[in-house]
Amino acid sequence: MSELLDAQRLEEGGAVMDRHSLDLRVILDAVEQRFRENGLDLKVVQPDKPLFGLVDRMRIEQVLDNLVENALKYTASGELPEVHLRLEGDEARMSVVDHGVGIPDNEQERIFERFYRGSNVQSITDTGMGLGLYICRRMVESHGGRVWVEATAGGGSTFHVAIPARPTPSPAEQRGDSPWPAAGAEVAADA
Repeated sequence: MSELLDAQRLEEGGAVMDRHSLDLRVILDAVEQRFRENGLDLKVVQPDKPLFGLVDRMRIEQVLDNLVENALKYTASGELPEVHLRLEGDEARMSVVDHGVGIPDNEQERIFERFYRGSNVQSITDTGMGLGLYICRRMVESHGGRVWVEATAGGGSTFHVAIPARPTPSPAEQRGDSPWPAAGAEVAADA
């Protein structure tokens, strides 16, 4: 039911975004920790240096949680998904890689539509309303980003979330001489 409410709020423009400049590694660490607390050791690959974005931390964590949960739901082998973060051009790219059932090529765009479920997953589980990926796309787009899926080599799917990257603060800025946060910290978007 909460997915239905989220979808409605996003469509009506009522989903308030509380965006802050944040080292995106903090988000991946939180997602990794949440799944670890449930006995799942995700493989997380991220840069050694901070990678900043202007994000609503809770919403982007929700996007990644949803993508990881889908990966787990549709991977019968029990192989855990991988979560990657990297800078690509002027975008911060977060990817969730699974080795599950994959998505038919002709449905790779449709799975982001409201209430659409892939034709090959309905026999695996009857749970879900077909709103999770729709909500993910709307949330990512509200951050000025994009989300898409590609086939994973050897089977499965790789979901990519790309949002505009922000410059890394200088050492002086990290000491508090500017509105930029220190690595791992967040500041208000209007600071």
